[in-house]
Amino acid sequence: MRGYLIPSPLPTRRNRTCSAIEGEYVPVEGDEVSYKICSIPPKHEKVQAVEVTITHLKPGTKHETWAGRVVSS
Repeated sequence: MRGYLIPSPLPTRRNRTCSAIEGEYVPVEGDEVSYKICSIPPKHEKVQAVEVTITHLKPGTKHETWAGRVVSS
């Protein structure tokens, strides 16, 4: 089996996106988020947050959408 690599479901440098945040809004300090922790190959010494989703927007703040529109919450 030498030279055979098992595909990994973990994000690698080649398939990482610019943002790991899902949803319409850019998070701001005070927003509640949910996420999963994933180790980064090849050595798995570092971790990163994946599947980040804003669960509650902080009331009374302005939130920007990924398209650049500003919305008050």
